[in-house]
Amino acid sequence: MKIANAELNSEDNLINVDDFDFKKRNIGLLDLAFTVDDIQLMINYITDNGGDLISEPMQSISGFPALHSYARDPEGNVLHLAQNLKAE
Repeated sequence: MKIANAELNSEDNLINVDDFDFKKRNIGLLDLAFTVDDIQLMINYITDNGGDLISEPMQSISGFPALHSYARDPEGNVLHLAQNLKAE
């Protein structure tokens, strides 16, 4: 499984894409999942403490409405963060 993290560079209007390939990881757990109350707060906590963001929060397109994001903690573990949203 590969995840691409796309980011618009406002200076030159280019899109930077960083591929993240689970099969090529050599450290940490593959995917440790957490349901959180505030996904952005958790992303800030992880990045402020030495981790990094793999993908910005994305809303699920099917199933229960939720935001999902992937981050890496300082030890290299992949964290799957999910914030449930209210069903409409």
